[in-house]
This record gives sequence, C-alpha cells and structure tokens, in this order.
Amino acid sequence: MAKKTRKVTVTIPEDVAATLEQWREDGRIKSVSEYVTNQLQAGMNRAASLRAVETVHGGTNGPKRPPLEFINRGRALQGLPPLTEAQADAISAQAWATEPGSRSGAA
Repeated sequence: MAKKTRKVTVTIPEDVAATLEQWREDGRIKSVSEYVTNQLQAGMNRAASLRAVETVHGGTNGPKRPPLEFINRGRALQGLPPLTEAQADAISAQAWATEPGSRSGAA
C-alpha cells in the first residue's frame, strides 16, 4: 500500500536543484522528490535517535546530550567529521524541537 503524499514547495539554491536534476537525468536517482523525501526522512530519523539517546542520558525534559567525545567516536565510525560543542548543542536542540513520534518513521 502506497503512502499518502502531499505536494509542498521548497526553495533551494540553484546549484543544488541543478545537481539533483542532473542526477535524475544520469539515472543516479529515480526522482528528485523521492531523493529529497528519503534525505529528509533520514535526517528526521537521526534526530529521533539522538533524542532517544539523550533521554537515556537523563534529558527527558530537554537536551542532555552524551559527552562530545562519545558523539565524535560514533561519527568517526560513520566516516563523518567531528562536531564542536556548539554544533553538538545545536543538533541536540533541534532533536528536541518536536514531540517524539510526531514524525513518520521516528524511532
């Protein structure tokens, strides 16, 4: 059964739009909408996962993220660059910006 969809309009930089269209033409992605949806869902899932980890660390009423060292070890395992304290705090705050479970696919 297909998921219900809704058309929305977003504004993105011209170079990003051109890259997405080129990827579609080259066959790297099936469709721009599907790619953008998948990337947004992945980001929302990461935020939900971070929120779950922070809850375990005592942050049930707001952000209380794991130590930066733990975050950066996990990022290194994923081949991602380390975060600064400010970046980690900003991501943590973003993860708490919505109610848990209010996003489809949220953990």
